[in-house]
Amino acid sequence: MSSQKKITPTEDELKTALVALKTRYPSLGITKTHSILLASYPDWLVSEKRTRKVLQSEGLILDTPSPQGTDFLYPTSRLIPDLDIPRWTSKVQVRYYDKKKGKGLVAIEDIEEGETIWKEDPFILAPEWAGSAEPDRESWKKAHATILHAFRSPKSPADQKSLARILKKPINPVVEKALFEYDGFLKDLEAHGGLYTLHSHLNHSCTPNVSVRHNDRRTALSRITVIAKRSIVAGEELFITYVNPELDVRRRRQELQAWGFGDCTCVRCLQEAKHMKPEDARMDDLASELKASLGVM
Repeated sequence: MSSQKKITPTEDELKTALVALKTRYPSLGITKTHSILLASYPDWLVSEKRTRKVLQSEGLILDTPSPQGTDFLYPTSRLIPDLDIPRWTSKVQVRYYDKKKGKGLVAIEDIEEGETIWKEDPFILAPEWAGSAEPDRESWKKAHATILHAFRSPKSPADQKSLARILKKPINPVVEKALFEYDGFLKDLEAHGGLYTLHSHLNHSCTPNVSVRHNDRRTALSRITVIAKRSIVAGEELFITYVNPELDVRRRRQELQAWGFGDCTCVRCLQEAKHMKPEDARMDDLASELKASLGVM
């Protein structure tokens, strides 16, 4: 049984292939880039050492010092000496890790699943009604009524036609409740923004152990409640997710990169990445390139 004969690509062929790969996967390290190279060109015989050399010569290694010898720059992150954590909770403390990761929140006592860890109001509110005070309940009721009227009685013929098309089939009662009842309307408004002092210390994981809820919607819409998703032991870091955890590893990493983060290296991502097919990843990156060219990413 004969095996496929390997060939050694020329320097120009290898350089062209690696530049294309790093354009598609800018945050990948040398080992991962080398693995995808071999998967993309199965008849090539290339050592990781040679891949590294070409990447270095082309300036394609993110953590390689510049010719001036300067280190890679990370956003500044430091502990706040007078941060009054007991104002919110006695269950956590802030820990500084390193200049790359920065800060995080760590449990200083065991926390049970479903337990409220703290509640917090924003120190800066950035709602959809920016420029005015947060409306009271009466104003919310009026806004809810306006939305219902706009949906049920659209003014333009085009919108009326679209509504008739939507309503050809009955709306699922669960969906109708979520969309049109007052509580569902308030829940949708959880997307409005704000800056929260303690919450801003939470790092990302694709398997988060805490969740953030707006449980006081009727009395304080912007107040968040941080709840344990599972039991957390003292010394364990608290994590939320910055992206939809239901997505696969490629989509999660793409969304994180859109926010300026590199590849997530949590345990879940590392495990799922082992089974990621290079050809599928290339299709996802093609979609990202198309979005970027259209200005939608």
